Amino acid sequence: MNSFLNRFVNYRLKLYEFMQNIDRALERIRHTETFNDYQCGNTSPVYSTHLTSLEKHVATIYTRNVFFLVQDEIKEEASFSICNCVQDVDRFTYTLKRFGLENMTWTTCFIPSTNQIQCSCKLFETSGIPCSHSFSVMKAMNIQNILSSLILTRWTPGVKHMTDIDCSREVTLTPIMELARYGSLSAKCNKLCYFASKSNDGFKKADRDIEKLTVRM
Repeated sequence: MNSFLNRFVNYRLKLYEFMQNIDRALERIRHTETFNDYQCGNTSPVYSTHLTSLEKHVATIYTRNVFFLVQDEIKEEASFSICNCVQDVDRFTYTLKRFGLENMTWTTCFIPSTNQIQCSCKLFETSGIPCSHSFSVMKAMNIQNILSSLILTRWTPGVKHMTDIDCSREVTLTPIMELARYGSLSAKCNKLCYFASKSNDGFKKADRDIEKLTVRM
């Protein structure tokens, strides 16, 4: 976010220029998010990995951008092989090697009681997405859908609906809450405008309804 906003601001800007640039930057972010939401809800990505069932399930879980990152991990799985598996009381411990790197190994544990996978590469702990080694274990266990323990809510399309602000309680930070409400409404109106502009009828209906709602406010 900071690197993105840095393209719109610098220390030479006057205050009004700074505010105008920030507004343009936020508008671009909202437009991009609206387009991504439309893609997630109305289109399907191209499936290109060898674990099709897992890949299709991943496509229904994550936002499109995160899906592509996870898809790369699924593709990487093809270069790994399981060279050892030890079954303990509560877990299966797999040792994996990568083709061409025989001296390097990764250890991945599957805990059936909690449906958790823990890997020595720590990709999930650092980036929040399942690693290629985890997909090797899921393939070995014939697991067709990605485990819920490997899904972080912040990478799913529905996360925005969980961040609604409770405006019924008394709030002392009125300016901050007002700004938050403004941002939330702006994002939703931006989505409305995006879809309404797709057709002349949609544009006319949205134009009338917005005018009526504005008068009522």
